[in-house]
Amino acid sequence: MKKVVVVPVLHGLAEAVFADLSLNELGNWLLAANIWVLLGIIVVLGAVLSWLCVKYIPHNRVGVVEKLWSGKGSLSEGCILALNGEAGYQARLLRGGLHFGYWKWQYRIHKVRLVTIPQSEMGYVYARDGEPLSPSQTLGRVAPCNNFQDATAFLAPSQAALIAAERVESDGGQQVMLVKKDEHDLLRGQRGRQRAILREGVYAINPAQFVVITANNVFALSQAQEPHEHTAVSPTSSEV
Repeated sequence: MKKVVVVPVLHGLAEAVFADLSLNELGNWLLAANIWVLLGIIVVLGAVLSWLCVKYIPHNRVGVVEKLWSGKGSLSEGCILALNGEAGYQARLLRGGLHFGYWKWQYRIHKVRLVTIPQSEMGYVYARDGEPLSPSQTLGRVAPCNNFQDATAFLAPSQAALIAAERVESDGGQQVMLVKKDEHDLLRGQRGRQRAILREGVYAINPAQFVVITANNVFALSQAQEPHEHTAVSPTSSEV
């Protein structure tokens, strides 16, 4: 019964709408409608794609990348930060802005605040990964890592950073001489409390690798810390 009523109504509506249109006008109308439908589909697909793989980091924060799985496998035993694309927390931070290619099924992004050291204060640093301290040490050596903002330099200083190229002129043209840096610059950072401190300022530090403690704040990625690390950091926090 419903079909008997509805079909004539739709037929009459179609005649009322298209009665004054010629075949060419009707074809143009359908073409325009198809274009709008196509644009709508593109917009929807773009929105879905953005939701799946585009990440936005506010400019007052950094993004800690956690890779859920990787074709390069998992981290080796004793390591906390991934330097070569393995699964786990990545050494490279995401700064403020849009970032593409971080698919929801492969990556989790933790947005954390920048480390801010107020005026007349300083920040003490605890490293979660690195070489172990020797029995005679209580503080980790000073490693060249841009005030702890370069976790890769702290954990695995690259050969490019270890060798300085000095160009010298010769009769036959340019000759490259490789000069090794001071032995101190070749050393890998150590885990534990650090000898170096942070002066007042704002720093983009990876909290999956470094815990920074000030008089009023502890900058850390709490979900990445193990219970024994909380115990190790507590004495430093109480001293501050």
